[in-house]
Amino acid sequence: ERKQFEWSIADRERFKRDFRVFVIGKTGGDGWRNETHLREHFRQFGPVVDCYSPRAQNISFVCFPNRESLESAVRTPMQNYAGCTVHVEVAKPKPTRGDP
Repeated sequence: ERKQFEWSIADRERFKRDFRVFVIGKTGGDGWRNETHLREHFRQFGPVVDCYSPRAQNISFVCFPNRESLESAVRTPMQNYAGCTVHVEVAKPKPTRGDP
């Protein structure tokens, strides 16, 4: 049984800034970008707060609620799921207004 988590909007924004991974497709098509596949695969590393795949780009982002889950997800940079190979790395935080 899957446990449901509830986070405040402020917490979700902090998680997106601090605990987000960048997923880049390498081989095997784009089935890995499907939100269900992303959530199912990355749930093995910890609760998934959010995932997002920008249109027309070969990338996705997955957010976790803590550093432990993030570090677990990037421990193996090349991963296989949904018949595809992807590269996973820590996402750089988006600059906030006023940042150089």
